[in-house]
Amino acid sequence: MKTDAEYLVKALDFVENHDLGKHVNALLDYWEENPISSLGHGFGHVMEVAVEAYELAVINKYKNPKLLFLAGLFHDVYRPAKGEDGSEEHHWESLRQLEEILKPLNVEPEFLTNLKFAISDDWKVEKNPSEFAQILFVGDKAVLHSRMADAYAWASNTYCLKNNKPIAYPTPLHTMRGYVHYMNKVWDLIFNLNIVGKEKLIFNFVDIVNHCQRMYLYDPEGKNYQNYLETVADMYREKETKYLEAFGRSKESIKKIIHE
Repeated sequence: MKTDAEYLVKALDFVENHDLGKHVNALLDYWEENPISSLGHGFGHVMEVAVEAYELAVINKYKNPKLLFLAGLFHDVYRPAKGEDGSEEHHWESLRQLEEILKPLNVEPEFLTNLKFAISDDWKVEKNPSEFAQILFVGDKAVLHSRMADAYAWASNTYCLKNNKPIAYPTPLHTMRGYVHYMNKVWDLIFNLNIVGKEKLIFNFVDIVNHCQRMYLYDPEGKNYQNYLETVADMYREKETKYLEAFGRSKESIKKIIHE
């Protein structure tokens, strides 16, 4: 997996070379008014997915790889974390917000149709899944790593506390169980993927499970787990700040986007 710095350099170069600054600003302007719903699925995440989706499109000889970069950028406009093992309903709201953001950009109708279909779950039950959707799916899961699992656990626990509910992930073992439950839903789909590069998401699955195992061995009862998750949250805020600063956002804008 690439480092944060490597992803950022690639994303900056691509946006500049393909004149996509207005697309990036459209997303970030929207997020200023409608802050990102959960830590870990913010600007850094969508930019990394954009890079991976573009590179996968090139490797798989997709007719217009640039469209996969844009798909990665806009694939997670809305992504809540409520402690439901990643199963929170977000597709319809994400599609609604997506249409609002893309309307003034005059994107190609075919691109919007492909993106909306890829964000939905409909393509996952097809015998011959859309290549566009497959590439975006693998690109998304290619950047799913242990820090994101921790960030999701933190965001979910924060949501539970704010809503007077028991925290969903009190120990690393609970986080492991939640992630395994999430992945169990997509194994049949993985067998049906027919693009080069799908092994990336399999490697990441193993990495996250191993990470949770190590955390469990270190702190089986979760006595220090929430403090650890707070540390991860701070790391993500720092990462988001660096990504947003690199794309020219002001301090005031950054505070709104990551709702500090």
